[in-house]
Formats: sequence, C-alpha cells, structure tokens
Amino acid sequence: MITKRKEILAVYEQGPEAVVTLVTTLYDIIAEQQKIIELQAARITELEERVEKLESQL
Repeated sequence: MITKRKEILAVYEQGPEAVVTLVTTLYDIIAEQQKIIELQAARITELEERVEKLESQL
C-alpha cells in the first residue's frame, strides 16, 4: 500500500498532465476490464443454461 501511495505522489509531483495521463490510463484499463467482465458474465450464463439442459436430460 505504501508503494502505491509513493507512486501516486510521484506522479502528482510531475504536474497536472502527469495526473491526467495516469487517470486516463486507469479509465482505459477499467473500460477494458469491464468489457472482459461482461463477456465472462455472458459466457457464464450460457454455460449455466447448458448445465441445466444437460442435467434435465439425466
């Protein structure tokens, strides 16, 4: 945790543009991860439906 704080403070000390770049990068990472989460959620739903169908055949 301390390391992260030091890293953030180091960016802050570089000035506003460095902070904007960091925040923008973090927003991009979050957006990418959100897409992955949505794809995984859809896949989980598909697999749950498949399991239910297969279980009903037993």
